[in-house]
Amino acid sequence: MSEGDSLSSEVIFVYLGRSLPNYAVASLNLAVRFSGMKVRLLGNARLRRSVSNPAILFTAVEDFYDPTEFLSAAQNTSLPRSFRGGFWLKALERFFVLDQFRLSSGGNEIFHAELDQLLFRTDQLVDRLRQLPQQGLFLPFHNKRAAVASVLYCNNADALRSFIKFSSRNTPFATEMELIAKWATLRPELCFPLPTMRTLITSQSKSAPRGTEPLTPEDLGGVVDAAQLGQWVGGVDPRNLPLSTRPTNKFVDSPEKALMTHNQLKKVRFDFREEDSTLFCHYAEDFSVRVFNLHLHAKIHSWLQRSDPFLISTFRFANQSTPVAIPETRRFQVEYHLKAAMKDLAYGPIRMLMRVTSHSPDSMKKQLSEIVDSSSRVVAHTVSGRRYIMGWLRRRKYFSS
Repeated sequence: MSEGDSLSSEVIFVYLGRSLPNYAVASLNLAVRFSGMKVRLLGNARLRRSVSNPAILFTAVEDFYDPTEFLSAAQNTSLPRSFRGGFWLKALERFFVLDQFRLSSGGNEIFHAELDQLLFRTDQLVDRLRQLPQQGLFLPFHNKRAAVASVLYCNNADALRSFIKFSSRNTPFATEMELIAKWATLRPELCFPLPTMRTLITSQSKSAPRGTEPLTPEDLGGVVDAAQLGQWVGGVDPRNLPLSTRPTNKFVDSPEKALMTHNQLKKVRFDFREEDSTLFCHYAEDFSVRVFNLHLHAKIHSWLQRSDPFLISTFRFANQSTPVAIPETRRFQVEYHLKAAMKDLAYGPIRMLMRVTSHSPDSMKKQLSEIVDSSSRVVAHTVSGRRYIMGWLRRRKYFSS
């Protein structure tokens, strides 16, 4: 069997940053345990050493990827390119990486998941998708204006190429989520919205772009999570919250017709079955449905792997009536904001001086360079200071739930 033939039995993750975050490593390990699939990471060659689990396949993007086409599309984004190391750009670039990986592997099918997912026997989800007559891109939608590629299945190379070509037009866009939704309205015959929990409560048409053909829970033998269930279970990314707000689970989006309300989410109960790694959601006394993934936006995978490997506490917290602070999320939040503040303190003057230096007469450059060198020592002091503050807070149990 060629590599291309076997791609449909793999879940493919993509990470294009310089170093693999701890949550991502844990996410890969959890996917090995619960997804029922082979697990592959596409990333920069330097990330290979971060993947120690022999069950995780690794492919360096340098082996097959040419970013030229993506760089053209990247000019159209309207969001800050510097946000969290180019997060929004990398969210789009993964589609270019997936397309070229598919091409280099000789395959026509790809199943992809984002690294902040928790997967439950998605091998059976892919089996059901492969039996359908539809050909194109399959993914859930948050609403008509935003797709969420939390999980994505593609069985038509032309569909992925169509989206990539669309992204290279001179049409401004904010995020890849918005871009996919716009593309879907133009090529509805190539995009198939996957059912979510919301589908069973109301109508899928409220979240699906006009003209698309949404799949049903009966088509899949269950539903997928765009974002809402995972945010209810684990909360949102703590970095998105101000320090005045402690992170908890049971996050609910602002009211919108396409989304579940707080009262509806309160009726959900989770039932994880360890014996076969399947997850079911019970909605009051009305119905039960299988769920193939949770979008754990709070990125609590490291805590899950270390402290709750059988997911007992996670779903006990989710099934409680009151919100709970997931362990370690407050520490993650404080450390992020502290790091950002101290980075501004340390690097701001240096960046300013470097700009001045580059435009100064030669007679001034030496003197200004000495100032820059002296200022750079602030960076070392800032890092050690941040570590001291975090240790001080830990000793005083500031991060206790």
